[in-house]
Amino acid sequence: MSIIHAAQAAQLLQEYWQLQGEISALPSYADCNFRVRCANAEYVLKIASADWHYDDLALENATMRHLQSLQHTDGSALFPAVIPARDGRDLIPLPPEFGQGWVRLLSFVPGQVYADAAKHISASGQRFLLEQSLGQLLGKMHAQLQHFSHPQAERLHAWNLQQLVQLGDEIVLLKDTALREIVSRHVQYFVRQQLHWQHKLPQAVLHNDANDYNLIVRDGRVAALIDFGDMCHSYRVAEIAIAACYAMTYHNDDPLRSAATIAAAFDAELRLNEAEWEALFPMICARLCQSVLMAERAHRADPDNPYIMISQPAVRRLLMQLDQMPRSLAQRQLRSKYKESELC
Repeated sequence: MSIIHAAQAAQLLQEYWQLQGEISALPSYADCNFRVRCANAEYVLKIASADWHYDDLALENATMRHLQSLQHTDGSALFPAVIPARDGRDLIPLPPEFGQGWVRLLSFVPGQVYADAAKHISASGQRFLLEQSLGQLLGKMHAQLQHFSHPQAERLHAWNLQQLVQLGDEIVLLKDTALREIVSRHVQYFVRQQLHWQHKLPQAVLHNDANDYNLIVRDGRVAALIDFGDMCHSYRVAEIAIAACYAMTYHNDDPLRSAATIAAAFDAELRLNEAEWEALFPMICARLCQSVLMAERAHRADPDNPYIMISQPAVRRLLMQLDQMPRSLAQRQLRSKYKESELC
């Protein structure tokens, strides 16, 4: 896809949505995103490259429409809303003169990203509210997603934890001997548990990427979740494990408390079964290993990109910290801290 400039974005916005406003580029990993400030509302014009399959983007839109009824008491949304074009379409092919790709318009979700909010929290009570609200949002989302299905959610996705076994051959490429041993041990345990988990763990359509730049914070609480690009059908508890991995990197003194707070708040919205509680800690470790291996793969493909490894020091530090805890002890501590979270 050719680079789209603000003037071209304005042309697309006018042609398909009959909207005009102040347009500014937003950071994006691979595609072109623009913030649009109109007189009465704000939007995000998203232009996906031709690398994105139509059905993948349709899955995102269908999920956001399904979740659109979830609102805060002040009427604000928990997720972006899909804005149909004037002809009713919510996913439009780029005009040929602009290149190849897809155009859509979403509502803009105001606030601060979790990464910025968490860095400036010092009081434990503030951190608890941040993590609790994160678990609540994920629980509300999954209570709504229980009856949602979409054929494209069954796609094979590299970031689906169930695909971790496919990264096994890349462990030997890790140069750090200690890290290689840790990753190998946790990946092997995960793979051995797969048959058991397939029968015991509830599965659902997941957002699959509740990271610290996709979570929007307002007034000290997680208010919204954006970017549905990594969706898949997988273990429901993986949604908690993924979110916990990012939140735990800001809670170095007691990362398990962070995970327990998120899980307890999720559980209050949508009950977790015993097998999910038992799987949570190894699922967190598995996701950290997946992050390490996927980052190394991306770095080999694009060694000059400084952003690929930017989060890896925190990820690897947390993985090594958790590896020092016997699995059974960590699981007991999670349940103990869960009880403490219920009392707060």
